[in-house]
Amino acid sequence: MTNDIQQTEKAYSSKDIALMVDIAVPTVRKYAQALEKAGYEFIKSEAGARVFVERDAMAIRYLKEVREKTNISVEQASNVVLTRFENKSIQGVSPPDTEEKEQYEKRFEELEKKLEQQNEIIKQLAQTIDERDKKRDEIVMQNIREIQETKQLLLETAAEKEEEKKKGFFARLFSK
Repeated sequence: MTNDIQQTEKAYSSKDIALMVDIAVPTVRKYAQALEKAGYEFIKSEAGARVFVERDAMAIRYLKEVREKTNISVEQASNVVLTRFENKSIQGVSPPDTEEKEQYEKRFEELEKKLEQQNEIIKQLAQTIDERDKKRDEIVMQNIREIQETKQLLLETAAEKEEEKKKGFFARLFSK
């Protein structure tokens, strides 16, 4: 495989190619194996899986069209595809630039630190809110108790006045 690398080339999986070319995933694998037997080279991941690029998608699409139009075998169609694509260099997908990777890692670490700081601030705010809620609840309960005491006093006073009204005129006059 040659090393003509384009940084912006997007990598596709078998499933992506199947959707693009409108064929089943196993058919993509079958076509890729036939193309490899004919001498076409695909990019492989570290795990050994094929990684497809635009050029590979075009080759598989062309293979599908040749098969549909001429009704020839996959191996014969692979040879036809190879003659069309053999003069052009096969492109690879480059690994990310190490400087760029370091920048991303540095930025990631910065974002992690900011996230930790924000989480700490959120915890502090939650504590403050809990403390305020507790104080508010205490004040509300104190006010409720005072209101109940005031109502009790008013009831007692009203009962005393009612008692006085029930006493006769002479009883009220001589009891003072």
